[in-house]
Amino acid sequence: MKKCPYCYTLMNNDVKQCPKCLKDITNVANMKEVAPKDNKISYYSLAFGLIISIGSIAASLSCRDNRLNYQAQFDEVVKQYNSETVEAVKNSLHEQGIVLSANIKSFQFKEVAFYIMCGIGVALVLYAIISFLVKKFKKRKNIIDK
Repeated sequence: MKKCPYCYTLMNNDVKQCPKCLKDITNVANMKEVAPKDNKISYYSLAFGLIISIGSIAASLSCRDNRLNYQAQFDEVVKQYNSETVEAVKNSLHEQGIVLSANIKSFQFKEVAFYIMCGIGVALVLYAIISFLVKKFKKRKNIIDK
């Protein structure tokens, strides 16, 4: 391949005149053939994807356990509230229920966020696998073509 020094058009080695700017390029040296580098991005994608997926699954399971624990406490408070007749105790139980309800909602949000992160990790892993397979098939096609 040659590159025109005037308009930077790429062309075959045997061309004497640039087809775009029509300048004489007989003295222009041929460009070196450079082998494509193997990108490490697929390995990094695989590693980061696995780390993100496994970490977010562990975190979501932890959030789920905490949410279920708060849900059990909330159910107990509701049961006590419904059986209680003294108004002061009912007010105290109501406040506890509000706090527990907020904690449950917080852990539900965190749980969903970790599931989304897990999806991102799985997408990175799939990207790494697909890019590896594409490289493998391209390499095989190049061997067959030769």
